Amino acid sequence: MTHEEIRENLSALFDGELDDSRTAEIRAHLENCAECRQYLADLRAGSEAFRKEGGAKLPFAVRASVQAELAAGKAARRPYLTGARMFLVVACCVVLLALLMGLLTRIYLPNLFWQTQNYIGGSVGNLGSSSGGK
Repeated sequence: MTHEEIRENLSALFDGELDDSRTAEIRAHLENCAECRQYLADLRAGSEAFRKEGGAKLPFAVRASVQAELAAGKAARRPYLTGARMFLVVACCVVLLALLMGLLTRIYLPNLFWQTQNYIGGSVGNLGSSSGGK
């Protein structure tokens, strides 16, 4: 294992989360590598300091507010699209659809109009030139 892989696994080793073979491999590396031993010592010191301090403490007003919301059941996440936001999304979709329909109409309707006009004009011109009556 490289130093980076060892360092990535030192926290898991410290917490006792590694299997026996990986633990033995890391411990063997630590016997020969002063740099990684120091990294593990720093990790232990940081963990111990955090335990002594008891973690980060929130101000009383913040803790009271969070506890009150949890007690009231308001801590559940609200849906993102509610009321006015949903209306706004639907309105934007309708406007975009209308713009798209207008664009497609402007592009394809003139061609369709001329094709239909030529078809009708050709059919009307052929009405008198039928060769079935001779």
